[in-house]
Amino acid sequence: MPDIALEDIHRLQKTDVNAGNGLLLRFVREELELPFQVESVELRPSAVSLNSISGVLQTSAGRKFFKTHIEPASVVGEYYNVELLKNAGYPIIAPVFVSTVYGKQFLIYDWFEAPSLFETIRAVETGARSGERDLIEAAQASDGRLFELYANSFCMVEAETHARQPVHQLFLHRLAGDRYKRFYNGDFVLSHHRIPFSDLARKKWVINGVIYRDTLETIVARAVDALRFSGASRVPVVTGHGDAHAGNLFFFGSERPLTYFDPAFAGAHSPLLDVIKPLIHDSLLKWLYFPDETAARNTIAYRLTTGMIAVEHNYSPSATRMALFDSKLKRVVEPMLGLLKTNGGLVGNWQVVMQAAAMCCPLLTMNLADRNRFNPGVALLGLAMAIELGGCGEHPVRKCWFEQRLEENAPQ
Repeated sequence: MPDIALEDIHRLQKTDVNAGNGLLLRFVREELELPFQVESVELRPSAVSLNSISGVLQTSAGRKFFKTHIEPASVVGEYYNVELLKNAGYPIIAPVFVSTVYGKQFLIYDWFEAPSLFETIRAVETGARSGERDLIEAAQASDGRLFELYANSFCMVEAETHARQPVHQLFLHRLAGDRYKRFYNGDFVLSHHRIPFSDLARKKWVINGVIYRDTLETIVARAVDALRFSGASRVPVVTGHGDAHAGNLFFFGSERPLTYFDPAFAGAHSPLLDVIKPLIHDSLLKWLYFPDETAARNTIAYRLTTGMIAVEHNYSPSATRMALFDSKLKRVVEPMLGLLKTNGGLVGNWQVVMQAAAMCCPLLTMNLADRNRFNPGVALLGLAMAIELGGCGEHPVRKCWFEQRLEENAPQ
């Protein structure tokens, strides 16, 4: 059963929020077996709500908060496993109502007052919040604790068990399944060209002077194989949130740890995958959430030839975002790779796996070919970043910066 109603609500929250509220009210009253009466609903779309809807419910049991993910043609398994995270030691906000039926996936929480980490980062960047020290310190403490949780839950599972884990919905299923084909089955409109995406995918890339040895077509093919953990009979896993980007962490102040939220993709995941969403989204993808601002503040130019596209851009994340990136590398990725090596679980292509998952973040979170959301410059920036994250520099010395940063944190 396709989740048409939820897809319609997701679309309406940005175009006709009153109509969306009306449809949502009918949905929760008619489709969900709730232990209370819903009096009214209020969608609260935000920049971080790319593939979800959230907002407020007024109920006979008081004010509530809701969230649900919208994943067309998704593979729904044991989502929303909050008990798994609680038992592993994650500080997490537990829902008071859970529906996991496909087309009716829905989480409801008691109301709470706290900004998300996403909102806090944004407030620092815009000057609405003075200072970032307590924010960075909270993130660093959370990263240190995350590695401890990884280490405490580390074990080996059969490859078939790992293949069923929810984290694959964010990477492999999007890349090898319907989403990649659906997003990029037509033309890709650039500032001065309209080109079949299949032709663009076969070109080599030069980004800010760095020559990449592979095309997007070959990078995607290699990524699909890596994300399947092909050839592995057993996979090292940890208990992970899966989708712990800044929108799914709440900042209650320096006296409490960053608190996790929305366990939609929790499971027993390879840590090579589990760490990727917060590593990439919280630092590098501001343009994904604020495309118009990025277009106004940055220059993205390109040159197209028969077999190559050269891109020059001056986009760079803020110092706050890069501090979060550096913390995640130092406090989670580096010791996690060491843990895997010590326990014989560091596969030879670990870097390919991490780069493949990282590439999916700019390429498949949203449709870069959608000119209603992304202007041609920002869309090209997103595609270039997919190459930067998923590809490798052609020259052995002048490597891709992400490739280089991962190598710097590899165990000796």
